[in-house]
Amino acid sequence: MNGFWSGWIMFFVILNWTLVTVLCVFATRVKIPTREDGTTGHVWAHGVLREGVRKLPAWWILLSVATLAFSVYYLYQYPGFGKNSGQLAWTASKEVQQDLAANASQQRELLQRVNQLSINELAQHADVVQQGAVLFDENCAACHGRQGHGSALIGAPDLTDSIWLYGDGEAIGHSIREGRRGTMPAFGEMLDDRAIHFVAEYVFTLNGREAVHPKYLNAGKKRYASTCAACHSADGSGNPMLGAPDLTDQAWLYGGSFSDIYKSIAEGRHGVMPAWKNRLDEAQIRMLQTWIKAASSAPAAR
Repeated sequence: MNGFWSGWIMFFVILNWTLVTVLCVFATRVKIPTREDGTTGHVWAHGVLREGVRKLPAWWILLSVATLAFSVYYLYQYPGFGKNSGQLAWTASKEVQQDLAANASQQRELLQRVNQLSINELAQHADVVQQGAVLFDENCAACHGRQGHGSALIGAPDLTDSIWLYGDGEAIGHSIREGRRGTMPAFGEMLDDRAIHFVAEYVFTLNGREAVHPKYLNAGKKRYASTCAACHSADGSGNPMLGAPDLTDQAWLYGGSFSDIYKSIAEGRHGVMPAWKNRLDEAQIRMLQTWIKAASSAPAAR
């Protein structure tokens, strides 16, 4: 700030102080002419309301004086009175730099733990889990939901259970880093409607549910063995190497109703998990893994 603008600001500060001081003194000493009844003679509502005169309350005077004194003290301690930097030499940029340095120090300590400890160990550190939650909200929640419960509409799996298409542990890190492409081929052109119903009937019962049409079970089991077992295994337990889901559990990527299963067989499914290695660094990927580990280990809400 050059000398002209510094002097200009100082002039207005002093002018304001002077005016406030004069007004405070004037307000406590001015004599307003009044009539014998203590009013000024101003009336409203045809004489029903009359303007009275009272002294300023003591609290108002004390508050005004205290405010004036505080402003003098503030400009003595902090910048604002022209080029004067104040006794504390405080600046907003200095405070920002101090906060950035403190944050960088905390980040270095956190990153050191992230790079040295295992995911299981990191899941016990609340600050690492919190950082992972922020990263999850920013990058993953759009598909998997803010709580990580997934979406059957787009085939985004629930990340809070213990069921993993490609396996847990480092397989989760690989999924985040490299992405995944899951394909369930459409059998609508290879199987007629009746055969698809047979297979859907059998798959529907693999996790212990009662058959919708029990008479189709044997035919469905045979068709499953020749059509589906190569990927989902003979007992329906899936294959993590291929990302073929386990059909014997309660987790269904695209819904587990009979109609959902029928649609998956007839029309196929195509799921894409994008690769995040070009957006997130290794430490951020490990923090995401930590949040997923913590979320999948948390007790289910009742």
